[in-house]
Amino acid sequence: MDRGKEMRGKPGFSLMELIIVIAIMAILASGAAFSISLLRSSDTKALASEINSSFTTLRSENMAKKELSYMHIYYYEDDYYIEMSKNPVPSMDESGRRIGIGSASVKFKGETDILLGSGLNNSLSFCINKKDGSFVPKVNDTELKAASEIEVYSDTLSYKIVLVRDTGRHYIE
Repeated sequence: MDRGKEMRGKPGFSLMELIIVIAIMAILASGAAFSISLLRSSDTKALASEINSSFTTLRSENMAKKELSYMHIYYYEDDYYIEMSKNPVPSMDESGRRIGIGSASVKFKGETDILLGSGLNNSLSFCINKKDGSFVPKVNDTELKAASEIEVYSDTLSYKIVLVRDTGRHYIE
């Protein structure tokens, strides 16, 4: 008896149909993985841009007002926040402006490196001198080098915000 004739009348999938379905599922899965990667890279870029523009705001506030303002970048419950405050100590709660999610990492590179969200290192505090617009030379008791940087990175991308201590200049590389 011919097996092909026997199977023709019965419902079911052929091997070719099964291979086509598996191939389509593989294409859809790779497209989803690529989309997630793009979302994470855009989050990383947005986080770096927010930090950089906040330095401009800090400089403007300190040059225009009598009291010193501090900018705090902190990690709280898997999110990054920025807080502008007269207090040199961050509030470390949701009162700051949420600027990014924990899929990116933020690392300060001065005399010693500080990775936000690792152990006790959950905040960075910055201040600008009123008289000349330069950065206050210490961040969390760590000396700023002549050109320190904040690195914002994810699995696929990395952005560096360079901080020039003596001039208060900052830019993204």
